Amino acid sequence: MGRAMARGRRIAPPARSRGYFLVVLLFALLLFGLGAATVGEWESVVSQREREAELLRTGSEVVAAIREYYVNSPGMSRFPRDWEDLLEDRRFIGLVRHLRRVPVDPFTHASNWTLVRDPQGNLLGVRSTSTQEPLARVELHLGDLTLAPAAHYSEWSFSFDPGTIGAPPSGVRR
Repeated sequence: MGRAMARGRRIAPPARSRGYFLVVLLFALLLFGLGAATVGEWESVVSQREREAELLRTGSEVVAAIREYYVNSPGMSRFPRDWEDLLEDRRFIGLVRHLRRVPVDPFTHASNWTLVRDPQGNLLGVRSTSTQEPLARVELHLGDLTLAPAAHYSEWSFSFDPGTIGAPPSGVRR
C-alpha cells in the first residue's frame, strides 16, 4: 500500500529550490533582453550606415549631373536654373537627360532637398534636410567633392565647383 500511495502523491520541491528557480529565470530573461537590445542597436547602426552611403552616392550623382550640364553647355558654360534643366535639357537638338528623376533623400524619404544656389540663383548643388548626426566624423573625399566633418547631414553640401575642371582626381599629384 505504501507503494500505491507514493504513486498518487506528488512530492513538492523544497521551498528554497523554488526561489532559486525564480532567480535563474529572472537572470535568463535579463540576458535575453540585453541581447535583444544589443541586436536592435546594431541593426539600427547598420541601417544608418546604409542610408549614409546612399546619401553620399545620391549627392555625388547630383554633382555629376550639374557638372555634365555645365561642361557640355553650348557656347559659354552655365549652371542649371532648377531640377527641370537637369531632367530635360532642351539646349540641344535632341532631349538630353542629366538625371532621370529628382532623387529621393534616403533619410527623409522625400525629394525635399535644400538647394544650394549662387547669388544669381543658379543651381550649384543640394543638401539633405535631415538633422540626424552622421556616423562619418571625418573629412570625406568623393572624387572632386570634399565634405567637411559635420554635426548633421544637412551640413553636407553636395555642390559642383567649376574650379575642379581639369584638376587631377583626388590623391593624384602632377
